[in-house]
Parts: sequence; C-alpha cells; structure tokens
Amino acid sequence: MSGKLPGALLILLGGFLACLYQRRAVRTEISLLWELTAALENMETAIRWQKMPLPRTIMQQCDRTLCGEIFGNVLDKLESGNTLQTSWKQAFSENISPDFAEILCQVDLQGDEQQITGSLRSAAQSLVRLRQEKEAQRQQREKLYMAVVLSGAGLAIIVLI
Repeated sequence: MSGKLPGALLILLGGFLACLYQRRAVRTEISLLWELTAALENMETAIRWQKMPLPRTIMQQCDRTLCGEIFGNVLDKLESGNTLQTSWKQAFSENISPDFAEILCQVDLQGDEQQITGSLRSAAQSLVRLRQEKEAQRQQREKLYMAVVLSGAGLAIIVLI
C-alpha cells in the first residue's frame, strides 16, 4: 500500500502536467496569431502612411518575439537571390502551422501600394477570424482535455489502490 500512494500521486501529477502543456501550446498559438496580425497591420501602415519600402517594413518586424525569426528568414531568402514573393512564401510555409501558412502565403507582395496594402489587410483580417475561432475552441478543448486526462488518471489510481 505504501508504494501505491506515491505512484497514484505521480500519475495525477503527470495528468496535470499534460493539461498544462496542452494549455500552454494552444495559448502560444493564439499569441502567435495576435503577433502576426499586428505585424501585418504595422507593415500596411508603414507602407501606406510612411511610404516605407516593403523590405524595410519586413525588417522592422524582425524584433517581434514570436514571429520575428520568420520575418528574418524572409530577408535571408531575399538576400540569397530569391524574389520577395518567393522568399515570403518559403519562409511562411516552412515555419508555421499549415492553417496560418495558407493565409500568409496568399499575401500578394507584387503590384502598387494599394494592391500590397490591400493584400496585407485582407490577410490580417483572415488571421483575426482564425484567432477568434481558435479562442472559441480553446475553452471547450481545455475542459475536455482536463476531463479526459483526469478521468484516465483517476482510473489508474483506482487500479493501483
């Protein structure tokens, strides 16, 4: 009996840690969506109002915590001889989840200022919608995941004791 209680506690602790890990992963994904949206909106504003060239607006996004590295990859690919559009698509298709990449790879960086800013705005709006969907699903999934993990841990504890 003395060895069963620590085992049961370890199973319960493992269940809680699994729940926390899942929760953190989902929240990080939502935070990434917030940051990507802000980056695209910032780029649109810089192009429209400050008349900043597109590579420079991309460079400004490199300091972002969650997505700055991706924007840095765009610039690296651009410096290696790829076109800006190709560099953008490659960087975003390689580094983020497919549903984010699908939206971001549709950004058209060719054409005049109005076309580019319109494409950035459209992508930002799509990311907002995706983020809202993920936030709505987050609470339901967290509750479901917690119930499944704790039920499994409870059953394991019952079997042990």
